[in-house]
Parts: sequence; C-alpha cells; structure tokens
Amino acid sequence: MVDGSYQVCIRRNTPTSSLPYTASEVDFVAVYIMPEKIWYILPVREVVGRQALRIRPKGHRRTGRYAYYREAWHLLREPDGLVFG
Repeated sequence: MVDGSYQVCIRRNTPTSSLPYTASEVDFVAVYIMPEKIWYILPVREVVGRQALRIRPKGHRRTGRYAYYREAWHLLREPDGLVFG
C-alpha cells in the first residue's frame, strides 16, 4: 500500500513477456484487497489493455476511480452488466 492505494496486477504471463488481457479473454476481473476485506468486480471495459490498476478504497477526497465497482456483485447477475461489441 502506498498513499492509501493498492497496486493490482491484472496481466497474463507468456514464456517471453507479460500481456494485458483482451476483451475476448475476460468478462470481469474480481479483485480482493485483503487488508481492507473489500471486493471489486470490474467489467472488462475497465481493465482491457491494462496490466495494473491502482485502487484507493478509503482515505481520499473521493472514494477512487473504481468506487462504483466496490462489492458490485450485482454486475454478475444483471444482463446489462456486460457490454458486448
């Protein structure tokens, strides 16, 4: 943790490099911040092409870029949780 934020790696490793996930490989990324006991359910549109995220669960003026996705389990149940195309 640095300045109240956690860096989360979201990439896949190949024998020669690390690559970001593509939209055809994932629908959601589930992130668990162990010290805070908080889950984030991020749709593919938030993570595609990225290899890392910085999540700030608390202690800032705003609750962070990914605040909407905190404990967003409903996205996994709702048909509009996914955006295709």
